[in-house]
Amino acid sequence: MLVYLDHSHFVLLSEAALKAPEEFSTFVSAWHDQGLILALSRVHLMEMRRHADPAVRVQRYRLLEHFVPFRSEIGPNAQNTQTIVEIEIRAALTRRLIEHFGIKDANVSVDIFGGMFSDVGDVQALKELEAPVFDGVLDLFHEGAKASVDALSRPLDQPYKPVKTSDLPGDPIGKKEAEKAIEDLENALGNDPTLSALLSGPHSPAVRNALDPIIDGIKDFIRDCENVGPAKAYGHFIGADLSALGNQSMDRTVYESVFRDELKRVVHSLPEGTSPDIVSSLSNRVAVRDCPGHWLSRELDMEIRTAEPVQDPSNVYDVDHVTYFPYVDIFFADKRITEYVRRILQRSGGPLRVSATQGPHSTTRSLASLRDRLASLNGAGPF
Repeated sequence: MLVYLDHSHFVLLSEAALKAPEEFSTFVSAWHDQGLILALSRVHLMEMRRHADPAVRVQRYRLLEHFVPFRSEIGPNAQNTQTIVEIEIRAALTRRLIEHFGIKDANVSVDIFGGMFSDVGDVQALKELEAPVFDGVLDLFHEGAKASVDALSRPLDQPYKPVKTSDLPGDPIGKKEAEKAIEDLENALGNDPTLSALLSGPHSPAVRNALDPIIDGIKDFIRDCENVGPAKAYGHFIGADLSALGNQSMDRTVYESVFRDELKRVVHSLPEGTSPDIVSSLSNRVAVRDCPGHWLSRELDMEIRTAEPVQDPSNVYDVDHVTYFPYVDIFFADKRITEYVRRILQRSGGPLRVSATQGPHSTTRSLASLRDRLASLNGAGPF
């Protein structure tokens, strides 16, 4: 059975390996005896790598050596280098193509964890992540996460009230206001120490190639606000007619726009010779619901946003973790995320159908709790 552990479990197991080696050894032996396979994601590695102490990071890598063989979306023999949403979109397009030729209810498998770490030598490759440029990218990602949750914060006694597309002002902003907004953006970017370090480092050309189009797009949006007003400018920015969306929330509008952009990007990367007419027709029939991992992550983001006036940057990682939920046999998260996901899954109309074994599940912070829960779920006897 493929098991997706919460980040807290990696911390717990790493500590047990040092402080309770006998109990840890018993746990690992039972894990292998029961045929459990660890599912290691990019998000796991990002969280491991975020720890400031190099000795702790090495300790976490060594922990993985005890769980070989395990599966991952990266590493030896991995066939997919795309993100989950890219893989899900390709699978959805394939299903629509098969249906186009008259075959109904086509089953198109999605293999996320195709990379197998078979031995300790394979795990050593993960230490290549110990690179300054990777540190910088992770720091920038984390700072972005902090800025995002700070922007979404509201007073504790204030309920969540989604902004609707119809709430955006229609009147153009003034020239001075636009110039001030661009100046503030440039100052914020120039004063960011993490970004400055990346832009002055040996990989600065790659960083600039990635960031410049984003920054230019924001500046163009601000200038468009001066010309046509925020409502029309935002419609241009996301490629949608806001007037046709009525009272739809901005959150939903943004999510759908981002998904459509991703869909277009995947379609444009299809092999040459693919019929443009067929692809255009098929892509119009692919929706967020056809990508269950991506759908669940967006729903969780909305659930957290509604329930928590003040958020933590770790929520960004939690949202990314649940993207993997449809593709494992047993999925663990912390208690808070588990409750949110169960609430989402209990609503009618969702695209996911899950078993009681799959979860999500949470445990108390003890090796015994994790051991007992795995034993009960695997049905292969006690650990």
